[in-house]
Amino acid sequence: MSRSRRSCSSSRRAYFPPLTADRVNAGVKSDNGFAKQIPVLLQAQVPIWLQRMLGVLLVGAVSVLYLLWQLAVWGFAKPRLSWIIPLRRR
Repeated sequence: MSRSRRSCSSSRRAYFPPLTADRVNAGVKSDNGFAKQIPVLLQAQVPIWLQRMLGVLLVGAVSVLYLLWQLAVWGFAKPRLSWIIPLRRR
């Protein structure tokens, strides 16, 4: 008889729904009241000074590449324009 009571009482346990991400911190309470949520980012953050330094470096690299491209275009176009603009001879 005691055996049947065990199985009967274990079948009367409360059902808890599955824990999802939106319910992880829901309803956390202590003696002082409900807990305060703190927003956090779940990845390593790059320091702001390093972000700015990399931004300046990127702008500088693009500027240098553009200048080299323009010099190359100007260097190849110069001989072709010699019939329009005569070159100064010494």
